[in-house]
Formats: sequence, structure tokens, C-alpha cells
Amino acid sequence: SYTFFPGAGSISIPLVNMIGEKPLALGKPSQAMMDSIEGKFQFDRKKACMVGDRLDTDIKFGIEGKLGGTLAVLTGVSKKADWEVEGAEVAPAYYVEKLSDLRG
Repeated sequence: SYTFFPGAGSISIPLVNMIGEKPLALGKPSQAMMDSIEGKFQFDRKKACMVGDRLDTDIKFGIEGKLGGTLAVLTGVSKKADWEVEGAEVAPAYYVEKLSDLRG
């Protein structure tokens, strides 16, 4: 059985088609969002780690944003098997079964 998780794009496409203009995407994995965050908080990307449960948004955001690391949490959308397949487009540097595993 599969679960459907619609992204923001599925909601915005009808509006884009109606208006006829492409919007500026600020959600993950948009680098415009990364630049905005970096501009506001002035952090060192190499010392930051993106933590998330979706490979196609969260982990991709960290990789394309050249952050120091990426951590997938397996309690959400993506599963370990998603990046273990040959030819997987995105793979996290690290993963945990659940966020509380970080407490040690």
C-alpha cells in the first residue's frame, strides 16, 4: 500500500496555468531559499547539517546547498531502501531511525 503526499507544486500548478507566469520557488530544494536563510542568519554552510525526512526536498536541499552534512530521519516519507537502490539520485550522508536516536 502506498501513501500519497502531495507537495506544494501540485497545489500551485493550477494557479500557474491560470495566471500564465512561472513563480519564484522558495521552498526546498530551491537555492533561493538557502540564499535567503544564509543572508538572514549568516551561518557557515560547512558547519550546518540538513535534517529531514524527504530525499527529494530536505536531503536534496542540503546537498545542493553544499551544507556540511545531511541526516535523514526514517519516521517520515522516505525510507532507507529509497537511496539504497542502484542509481538513486539523492542519498543522505547519515540517517537515524527516529530523531530521538540522537539523544544517545
